[in-house]
Amino acid sequence: MHNTKRTTAWLVMLLSAAMLLTACGGKAQTPAQNESPAAAPAAAQDAPKTPKIQGRLTWSAVGEPVNLNPILQSDTNSTFVVQRVFSGLVMINEKLEVAPDIATSWTKSDDGLQWTFKLRNNVKFHDGKPMTAEDVAFTYNAMKDKGYTGPRSGDFAALEKVEVVDPYTVKFILKQPFAPFLANLTYGILPKHLYDAKPVAEMKDNPANRKPVGTGPWKLGEWIPGQYLTLIRHDDFYANGPYIPEMIVKFVQDGNVGVAKLEAGEFDIGAVPSSSIKRFREKTSDVFNFYPYQGLGFEYLAFNTTKPGLNEKAVRQAIAYAIDRQKVVSDILEGEGVVLNAPVPPASWAYSEKPLRYTVDKAKAIKLLEDAGYTKGADGIYAKNGQRLAFTITTNTGSSVRESECLFIQKALKDIGIDLQINLVELATFQGKVLPTGNFDMTLNRANLNVDPDPYTYFHSSQAQKNAKGTFVGFNIAQYSNPALDKLLEDGRKEIDQAKRKEIYGQYQDVIAEDVPWLVMFNYKSTYAIKKNVKGVVMSPIGPTQGWLWYTE
Repeated sequence: MHNTKRTTAWLVMLLSAAMLLTACGGKAQTPAQNESPAAAPAAAQDAPKTPKIQGRLTWSAVGEPVNLNPILQSDTNSTFVVQRVFSGLVMINEKLEVAPDIATSWTKSDDGLQWTFKLRNNVKFHDGKPMTAEDVAFTYNAMKDKGYTGPRSGDFAALEKVEVVDPYTVKFILKQPFAPFLANLTYGILPKHLYDAKPVAEMKDNPANRKPVGTGPWKLGEWIPGQYLTLIRHDDFYANGPYIPEMIVKFVQDGNVGVAKLEAGEFDIGAVPSSSIKRFREKTSDVFNFYPYQGLGFEYLAFNTTKPGLNEKAVRQAIAYAIDRQKVVSDILEGEGVVLNAPVPPASWAYSEKPLRYTVDKAKAIKLLEDAGYTKGADGIYAKNGQRLAFTITTNTGSSVRESECLFIQKALKDIGIDLQINLVELATFQGKVLPTGNFDMTLNRANLNVDPDPYTYFHSSQAQKNAKGTFVGFNIAQYSNPALDKLLEDGRKEIDQAKRKEIYGQYQDVIAEDVPWLVMFNYKSTYAIKKNVKGVVMSPIGPTQGWLWYTE
């Protein structure tokens, strides 16, 4: 979900309110075999022809990156850059399968507790230094360090340690079988020589977080704050490509402005909002090719379950019954979405197909409030023990869809006697200060399910704990706690058999639908617009991917 993967980075970001960029996740069978696939990674396969190295791509971003460290960053704009500057042990290919990347092959022990990876011997960092097993071990051991302040320790709760076998062999030792393990090894590899001089607790202050040195297909060029940054071809990239030697990411303050400039031809690629796609196609079909898809991205309304009122399931259920999500899809998205019970879209193998738990029923919503002891005041707002049901919904500026959703939700809640104010903040503030601290009553946000649908970081109670910086150690921004669900999520990680995991995750979806820490608004249907001179676009079931193989004519 929020913990992004390089392999799907060309997917995850395009649909976010933050950027006209890439999207993530999909319906994939994550390999659990003892040996790695024999096939070469998609990035290294021979192309039908060798394209010329030429041209540039211009994108837009609402706001700009915060931290370009792959194990610390958590905002959309940083992720976009990180996923092009760094590369990981494995990648997710266009079939949404785990495939080799920096690792050429791997084996695991019969008990699933030891994984040994063979590495390419021709990988260089952007500063010319060779990447070795030492860098891999440093990267993953850092996420296990007691001083680690990033949000990804939960992804490696089962990891005991990482050992260097030789310069191009590394061994991961687990405490217990861990089903998502292989799919989690997509995080970019850090250059140990730039980070090991100081403790991991001080990693957040390292200058390399703003001037990253990775092994990916592009390296950071110029960065003019408030204006743009450039990504320049890494000439020593270990695989084919990249064939487009320069990318320019221009910062805009509003996503609607970005779409307008895309339509005007100022940008070469972008995700077109569903509310604009019909008109956009009619006006620009001679300039752009269109790539529609439905992936693993979804919009959700999260409740701060520690807030009075919202800490009651009855109130959260009442809100769920008050909001006509089908009307949101039909009126705001022009039908380009699917309403869900829980945060698992149909494209995932873990999807549980059941009738919607909540369809609009305002009479039932009011009854839930009254049965919970709330009475309507003279102002029309329900209250209990002097506590009015008055909340604020916080989300980011720059998205006409999200702003329309807020107004729709505000009206729906007024109809059942709940006062809702709207607070729109800049994206950088929203992603950097609001979400990581839980400083909201309700929030509208977007998430992307990973290829492995492990939801531990979003709903396990341990992921609502805060570190020394006062930010969550994971992404449980609802601060939801349910011991029964904790056990389900732990069991889902330990179970290797996918059919049994699907049963477990079906139960998880039932619990989330019942307790409503999140109300999933819709699963996106999306369309990419890419200028016609861009060729070699690689499509996956959830969108265009592997941009280092694209080229221009």
